[in-house]
Amino acid sequence: MFRYPDHPNTNRVDPFRDPDGRNPFADPEAVEGAVPENPYAVSAETAPLSYQPEDYVANQRGRGRLLLTMGVLGFLGTALAATTVLIASLISAMALGGVLMGVSAPLLLGGASCWAVWLMSRADLRAMRAGAMQSDDLAKTRWAHRLSVVGTLLTIAPVILLIVALVMAVLEEV
Repeated sequence: MFRYPDHPNTNRVDPFRDPDGRNPFADPEAVEGAVPENPYAVSAETAPLSYQPEDYVANQRGRGRLLLTMGVLGFLGTALAATTVLIASLISAMALGGVLMGVSAPLLLGGASCWAVWLMSRADLRAMRAGAMQSDDLAKTRWAHRLSVVGTLLTIAPVILLIVALVMAVLEEV
């Protein structure tokens, strides 16, 4: 006669129950059947702990002055280049090509500076919110972040203007 092999769980013993059916790992003082309203709540005896040690000092200095200086310089470079490209695009597409060659260095340098300030100021603002950096220069860091975002967007605008002007010049010839 054919017999099925034994399944591994057939004669399994529960390791969390003793022969009397109680859990040997449970709290011995716990009353059977008493279930708290929220089993995941912190006990009343335990006070909430601070996430920072008592003698914790934020020792990383803010670099708001440096970021603001770099942000203003990058913004001015990109604003000057973007304004020049905008004026040249209003004149003609041929003037735009010549002007773009002349303003490409300030545009790229200003755009790179703004992008770097954007990343650094965002990291500094997060560190200041977390308490890991001194927030003495919080206002300067915020202004540097705002200027760098606008400067980065101004870097992209002349490239879009150039593409539009070139498409318009090609369409006029056709």
